[in-house]
Parts: sequence; C-alpha cells; structure tokens
Amino acid sequence: MNSSIVIACAAVLVASINAASVQQAVKTINNQLYRRYVCAQKPDGFRALVPGSCSQYYECQSGVALVSTCSRFFDARVQGCVNYNTGCIEAQPASAGKATVGGTVVP
Repeated sequence: MNSSIVIACAAVLVASINAASVQQAVKTINNQLYRRYVCAQKPDGFRALVPGSCSQYYECQSGVALVSTCSRFFDARVQGCVNYNTGCIEAQPASAGKATVGGTVVP
C-alpha cells in the first residue's frame, strides 16, 4: 500500500514537470567515462562536443581525447568553432563522480 502511494505521488510529480524545467534541472555531469572511450577506434582529428558544454570539444590524437575550447560555440556538424548557438544547454562538470540534479547530489 505504501509503495503504491509513493508511485502515485511520483507519477503526479513527473506529470507536473514540463520539459523546460527538466532541462534546466540538470546542472552537472561527469565526463570521465565518456572521455575514456570517445576516441576509441576514431581517426586522428575526429572531434566530439564535450557533453554539457557549448564551447569545449574533444579532439582525438592517437586514440587519446584532448580537450580544446572555442571562443564561442563548437558545432559538431561542421567540426569547428562557430559564432552562433547550436542549440546546446550548458552544464557544469560534476566533481568526484557525482552529479547534481535539481540541487540534489546524485551518486
């Protein structure tokens, strides 16, 4: 009975949150695992946007992801720096493998 009440409350909470507030609730991310594998079997010079960043990107060199930064924005489609926002939402990297969602630390 108690678990059904909790599930019902969670369903109401999820239904009451719109997409815009969900996107803004995600404040931090952890890129350590992504960075380890983004350049696996990729050619030198391959570039990929750092998750959560609008201006930082990884560039692969000998299978290693090197971080570079554009002055404004990085566009993965053109594989380079641009002056227009590509539609990304900026988030801050998590520390110590933890992420913050809506002000709550999530391990």
